[in-house]
Formats: sequence, structure tokens, C-alpha cells
Amino acid sequence: MAQLGPAVVVLAAMLATWRPAGPEVDACIAADLDRNEGASRTAFMREVLFAAATARTPMFADYPTSYHVDKRDLAVGIEAEAIRCGVQLRALLVVGPVGPLWSYHVVAFVEAGDTVAVSSLVMPHGRITGKSEARIAREDLDSFALALTTSPAVRSGLPTSSDSVSTGLEGEFAFDLLFSQYGSPAPVYWHARLFPRGMGAPSAGAQAALETVNAMLKRTKATYPPASAP
Repeated sequence: MAQLGPAVVVLAAMLATWRPAGPEVDACIAADLDRNEGASRTAFMREVLFAAATARTPMFADYPTSYHVDKRDLAVGIEAEAIRCGVQLRALLVVGPVGPLWSYHVVAFVEAGDTVAVSSLVMPHGRITGKSEARIAREDLDSFALALTTSPAVRSGLPTSSDSVSTGLEGEFAFDLLFSQYGSPAPVYWHARLFPRGMGAPSAGAQAALETVNAMLKRTKATYPPASAP
């Protein structure tokens, strides 16, 4: 399993057995998009929503036509894509860019009957190098969200100019955690900078938030690459 960073170690521990059903869901899982679309924004959002690997999973790479993570764009756009795919998105977590490879860990929490399906992927240097899944109780998601959003290192809302966050590349690197919860009447967002610039260590509050994230990631089981892959 790929690592999020020096402060977060991801372990595989639990196999999810839930699989969504329905024509819209089947089409989204199969990445039923125009072949010319390739590693697009829409394709990436579907990779996030569903843990199963697709023919497009290995297509993402660090080239201009391949989607690169933009946390705010992803958090705002993925709710509409979930609706198109016929699933109910409960929450989204994006951590990154972290380290010299600008790694991201993206986690979607989707309604799965009386439980929540967790779909996670890791993306260093524009490539999807690992996907994983879990199935958790709704109460577990509620506890996770509470622990994360009440951390002293995490601020409510989307980043603004008062956070010294601009648009484009500089803005993307100005914060490294975005957590979103979806529901009525509108999504609610939180953000943080957990990894200090340079070689400094995360603060105590940031470390606690990372431990909360890591505890959730430990519950996932790898779906990509296949177990037989080198």
C-alpha cells in the first residue's frame, strides 16, 4: 500500500463486500465514457467514487491532458458526479500535495444501505498507484468527521484570501487537507495545513488530525493494483 507521507502509514485491514447496483452505477464503475476522454476530470471523479479498478485507472499520469487534483474543484464537482452515477455521497477527504512527489490521498464516503462504503485512492505525481475500500457503520463516519473537524489544526469553510490562498498552483499548495460533508441544504467544508513547509514536523494538533485520518485508512483493503501484480 502506498504511503501518504512520513507521518501517515496506510495498512490494509478490512475487506468490503458491498457493491452498488443499478444501470447508472454499472456505467460509472465501468468508466463508460467516450474513449477520447481518457484520464479526464469526470473519469477521475468516478475513480474516486468507486473502489474497483477500471481500464482508465492506469491512464492517469503527469501530462497536460491527464487530470491533476485540485482540491476545491474536486470537492465542489464530485457531488454532481455522484448524483449522475446514482449514488449518495456523504463525505470527501482530500489530503495533499505531500512530499516531493506531490502525493494525494482521496477518500469518498458513499451511502451503502445501512452502512457507508469507503473508497480510497493514492495519487503521487499525477498517477493512481493504489486503490482500496472498506465498509463502515454510519456512526463510524460521524465519529471520524467529529474528530477531524474539531481538531485545532482544522478550520471551517473553504480557504479564502485571508488564509493567503490564491488560485492556481500556489493556492493548491497553500493547504493540504480538505474535508467535505454533503447533504441538505448545502455542502459543508473544512480545510487545514497539516504539513509545514520545509523540513519541520507537524504540530501536535496536525499530528492528531493525521492520526484520525490514518485510523480510517487502516480499515481499507487494496483493490488496485491486483494482488498478483509485482
